[in-house]
Amino acid sequence: MSSQAPRSMLTALFLASALAACGGEDPIAPPVPTTLAAAFTTSASGTAGGAATPLPIVIVRDQRGDPMAGVQVAFSVTGGGGTITGAVQTTDANGVAALGAWTLGATAGTNTVAATSGSLASVIFTAAGAAGPPLSATKTAGDDQTATVDVRVPIPPRVIVKDIHGNVVPGVTVNFAVIFAAPNAMAGGSVSNAAPVTNEFGEASVEWTLARLAGTNRLTATVSGLPVVTFTAMGTPGPVAVVDVHPISFGILIGDTVTLRAVPRDQHLNVISGLATSWTQRAPVASISGVGLLTGLGDGHATIEASIGGVTSNHGGAGVSVYGAVDSTSFLWKPGAQPTIGWTEATLGVGAIRCVDLYSFGSGNFTSALRWTPAVSDPTIVRVILSYSNVFERHCFEGLRPGTVTVRGSFGGATASKTLSVP
Repeated sequence: MSSQAPRSMLTALFLASALAACGGEDPIAPPVPTTLAAAFTTSASGTAGGAATPLPIVIVRDQRGDPMAGVQVAFSVTGGGGTITGAVQTTDANGVAALGAWTLGATAGTNTVAATSGSLASVIFTAAGAAGPPLSATKTAGDDQTATVDVRVPIPPRVIVKDIHGNVVPGVTVNFAVIFAAPNAMAGGSVSNAAPVTNEFGEASVEWTLARLAGTNRLTATVSGLPVVTFTAMGTPGPVAVVDVHPISFGILIGDTVTLRAVPRDQHLNVISGLATSWTQRAPVASISGVGLLTGLGDGHATIEASIGGVTSNHGGAGVSVYGAVDSTSFLWKPGAQPTIGWTEATLGVGAIRCVDLYSFGSGNFTSALRWTPAVSDPTIVRVILSYSNVFERHCFEGLRPGTVTVRGSFGGATASKTLSVP
């Protein structure tokens, strides 16, 4: 063996030892891109349609783990529909490359961008695109309903809040308020939880109880800075609770007629329309038709009842007194002249009735239904028994016992009088 052989073997052993000490890599081999990784975080956030922060940044290292400059890195949108600028970058002296800009997609949700370099494993960056500030509030349910007064509407009024891109916006306060239809606050209705916050679907709703008064109810929904949304609902009367008869107490003469009116109301005194009325008279002194026309038939008193929806008139119905034939004359009054009681007889028998009607002649024209006040000097001798207004104002007097009285009639500041003797 030559002397050169041992020297060559020693050289080979030295190089092998040197390579082993360096981890098996050639210390003089050129750097090769080996890993691609995120320089900081792979998570970002922003408003839908706006900029994502922080921007994706990657670092490239060579086979020895050192940052490697001059390596081309390509960024691309892989989800969410956004856009980027500066998609192709070259690593700097620190092995770092950053995306130029990232605008998230208009639809709220997850956006992704991938960073690639040659055959190296790609890096995925994820950004959460949140809905933007509220731009619109729209009613989606609960408008134009009908319900009984003082009862909740069947469908809760609901609004949806969206941003400029039509994304639903959660976490927004919506203020609901009843618009009072009457000065009585009890009549205005109410809502539960008047300031709800929109849920994950961008919706907020309330339970709405209508006013006690029948008619149109209004409810507003307001989001700060946006136009007011208005809901309407019609409150209808509840079932019949009471029946009023008008007039409730009056008198007529035999053969006269008067039309009665029955008014059904619910528990909150709302008038109910469209219901049939059944009339009943409790004595044969009067008759009443199906439309409430009452006719006096004979002397006496009667109670007239009305029944609607299974409820009979309260206060026992209407009370009517029917009187026989009377000597009816007039209480005459002309502006500027002294009024007079027009009857000529000076006597009134016990049990007899005389009526006085007010007629006014102004400028020669007859005017009816004017008011005047009757009085007698001794109501134990003559009493006022009938006061009612139909075509004219009529008051009647009845003789009770023998004696003499003065009957007076007052109209405005004028007074007329008549002396009556009850034999």
